[in-house]
Amino acid sequence: MNLDMTGMATPEGKEFLRLRGGVVGLEMFKEYMEILMKTGVTGYPYVKAKLVGPAGDPHTPIGRLVDIQKVRDLTAYTFALPAPKGAKVNATVAARGRALFSQQCVSCHNVDQSKPVPLRLVDLKTLWPGYAPVPVGLRGDSKQSTVLNSLGTFDDKMVIADASHRGEPRLPRGNALPLLLDLDRTTLFLHDASVRSLEELFNPKRGKLSPHPFYLSDAAERKALIDFLRSLDTEPQNIVSSK
Repeated sequence: MNLDMTGMATPEGKEFLRLRGGVVGLEMFKEYMEILMKTGVTGYPYVKAKLVGPAGDPHTPIGRLVDIQKVRDLTAYTFALPAPKGAKVNATVAARGRALFSQQCVSCHNVDQSKPVPLRLVDLKTLWPGYAPVPVGLRGDSKQSTVLNSLGTFDDKMVIADASHRGEPRLPRGNALPLLLDLDRTTLFLHDASVRSLEELFNPKRGKLSPHPFYLSDAAERKALIDFLRSLDTEPQNIVSSK
């Protein structure tokens, strides 16, 4: 499903959305089909997969399973790809940025991008002090959790997926930690792509209730942190002085 979202437009995809979202899930299916039709998308699903069982199984959410050897081959190929190189930056400035990063950011992020990212979620309330979810609709089944949403876009991807379909207490919402690579060329930041630059990301003008409100008020310190982040790649020490 992650390889080909058009799998959601199949009968099994519709059933998965119904199971997970009830009436809200069916509305999502209807709107998704309308988008595909209006944009002229045809010939889906694009990733070929065998029907192996009913929709809703945790191992085959939409009842389809691709060839496992092809998945292993694709995984091996992606693991073999080299990481993008960091930018060449002023070594002195970036060293100050590294110190700031080590003081303020390592509770969530690695300094060394050659190390695996910790496998944990950061609670959404920690990432987004303004997070205030409210019920936005019932899903047509008393066993299913109420759909929650907060103003803004930072939690939109979680509205259906994190809701329990068994009536169990929901786990705290959160985001996985990212690798900090290729930041010199990146123009969209945060999980909802709502921030357009590193300068904007660390500028307190965004406000204390915004997502990821971890700021530096001093412009020189912001510049140093940004230069350090721009220089990151999978080499443990990659601060190359530029003239």
